[in-house]
Amino acid sequence: MREAAEKAGIPSDKLSISLEPEAASLFCRYLSVEKTVNKCDVSIAAFPAKTRYMILDAGGGTIDITVHEVEDSRKVKEVKAASGGGWGGILVDKAFEHLVEDIVGKDIYKKFKENETEDWLDLWRDFEVKKRTVRPEKDARIVMKFPLSLVKLIEKKHGQAFEDYIDCSDYADILTVTGDKLKFQASVFKTLFDTSVNKTIQHIEHLLRDETARMINVILMVGGFSESPMLQKAVRSAFPGIKVVIPVDATTSVMRGALIFGHSPKSITERVLKNTYGLKASLNFKEGVHPEERRTSSDIGDQCFGVFSKHVERNQIVKVGEAQSERKYRAAHAWQTELPFKLYASDLQNPKFVDEGCTYVGTMTVELTDHDGDLERWVWVSLTFSGTEIEVQARDEKSGKRTKATLNFLG
Repeated sequence: MREAAEKAGIPSDKLSISLEPEAASLFCRYLSVEKTVNKCDVSIAAFPAKTRYMILDAGGGTIDITVHEVEDSRKVKEVKAASGGGWGGILVDKAFEHLVEDIVGKDIYKKFKENETEDWLDLWRDFEVKKRTVRPEKDARIVMKFPLSLVKLIEKKHGQAFEDYIDCSDYADILTVTGDKLKFQASVFKTLFDTSVNKTIQHIEHLLRDETARMINVILMVGGFSESPMLQKAVRSAFPGIKVVIPVDATTSVMRGALIFGHSPKSITERVLKNTYGLKASLNFKEGVHPEERRTSSDIGDQCFGVFSKHVERNQIVKVGEAQSERKYRAAHAWQTELPFKLYASDLQNPKFVDEGCTYVGTMTVELTDHDGDLERWVWVSLTFSGTEIEVQARDEKSGKRTKATLNFLG
């Protein structure tokens, strides 16, 4: 996001990145009851301090859920790091694609998609409109226009009229053909939502068992998929004792909240780290402690390479604007003119080495003071994880020169 924005002409120092659940939460802190779906009698803006609520950000690709706690003066803090998975609206699309493949055959569908792309896109545009009309209480048949090019492919392969093909298929009881249109029973379209909805409900149930979420009595639903009546009904039915708040135009809640965050970034006071973070480093090799295959020689003695030098750990609470850690490192060779610092993330609490359960995040390189043969060239490195991006600062101990970098916040 940052690289794309900079290429578009936005100066780096004028750009801040907002996290989606936080943006949605901030927006709804300014939201009145009248601007919620069904005029819910709960207003997040009126929540007293210490109130905790869950943000369910349901998008097309992913479902992200986090827990916030209200502080004074419209400020909030994160008490449960964002979690979730790829259970968004795209799973509904995949279910429909599998349905069409079952009806017409995978080989015919593939040929249709590759050779009749314009008609294939028309089919999907029609589905996008129809899936938004699916409601739990509606049982009216759903009518979709079936592309003529797809009908011809079916008739050519099977040597029979499309109507006869459907009448002889396993879908004869739930589908009817009228001209170039297919009429689906409502229950068929409702089942397309099952996988996405069930996974979302199961994850919420899991989170509510956590100590940080036990006092929650409000779920805030934002994101495009939150506008689906099927998901709304499922959440309300699964958690009858919890109020569900859905802003009007939930799709744009994140965007509008990001504007608020940009003007008032300190509205978020604390965050919970999703991962453990550390730098790739070398330590003095210890016989019987470090693996022999990790031994390497240097000007300061044998070293154990690839060690994970932990700065912060997962589930740690960090305050916005405060550096969380500072450690010092030195060059292992007299000839070195610079020192690279490679940052890694891990979902482990205490990883030992960067190539075991760790993910590379980014690198910052620091120029070293030029002292021939000097092996006491130390660099102090501080890492700040409380923003939406990781800020790394390094200070050469002898020259006092500082280097700063912002790395992608992958969690």
